[in-house]
Amino acid sequence: TNLFLASETEEQWRKIDKKVNKYPIQRSFTAIGSGGAAFKATMVKSVEDVVGTVHEECISERESSKGAYISVTVGPVWVESCEQIIEIYARMKEDGSDD
Repeated sequence: TNLFLASETEEQWRKIDKKVNKYPIQRSFTAIGSGGAAFKATMVKSVEDVVGTVHEECISERESSKGAYISVTVGPVWVESCEQIIEIYARMKEDGSDD
């Protein structure tokens, strides 16, 4: 499960990450929002701006049952550090907040 990092939990997350992850690693990122194709493009760009081009086969989407929301998964992609993960989540949160 991927969650947006809140500022009060970032330090705690970093401590856990340091214990359980060894970089580089492959990771997928998922976001749920409205806006259809525009939302998808924005979430993909949020990841690509940090790790570089993502191959099309590593991008998937699924509409909610009533079509009001879309779930976008980008990955797996290679990340080099926990800082890259934090940056991706920050970009996704910022770019997804307009919907």
